[in-house]
Amino acid sequence: MNADIREISKAIRPPHASSNFQRSDLHNLLDEAISRRLIIISGPPGAGKSTLVATYIATRNLPSIWYQVDNDDKDLATFFHNFGIAANEAVPHKKASMPDLRSEFSQESPAFAKRYFQEIYQHLEAPFLVVLDDYQELEDDAALHDAICIACKELPPGGRMVIISRKGCPPTLALLCTSDKVAIIEPDDLLLS
Repeated sequence: MNADIREISKAIRPPHASSNFQRSDLHNLLDEAISRRLIIISGPPGAGKSTLVATYIATRNLPSIWYQVDNDDKDLATFFHNFGIAANEAVPHKKASMPDLRSEFSQESPAFAKRYFQEIYQHLEAPFLVVLDDYQELEDDAALHDAICIACKELPPGGRMVIISRKGCPPTLALLCTSDKVAIIEPDDLLLS
């Protein structure tokens, strides 16, 4: 696959459903969850996780960065590069100057991740969402989990992160998941009633 097409596809959010399929009950659940810094939505394939978040963003008119996680993101340099493209797509009038991966910081260092996410967040107007879709694609020991913890901690007031996954709370985010700063939407919450 052409690298340019792959980079762009990682930033494309799913189309949101028509108003006939919007789930106001789940939008209300997200309204409650949005007071938390991190929202984890888990459920089986086809449960409507991504559609729920896409329709929520559209109906609430929220600025957002949508990022499709895949196994290539286990390489942090690849993630930082592609996430920067997604961030610039989300805010085209305020192009962020991303910290240089060859700077004095290793891309695996917490200091680099902190600086990287601070740079991105300063270009977004709150309230905003950072959506990481298909998070289950990462292996449990992927270094990206640590960077995502930093990304979550660096969110400014009004910034929120949504992790969409077929699995529950990733083990490496377990400490965050036990915090009162996390809302978890379980598969049963997604069922049609």
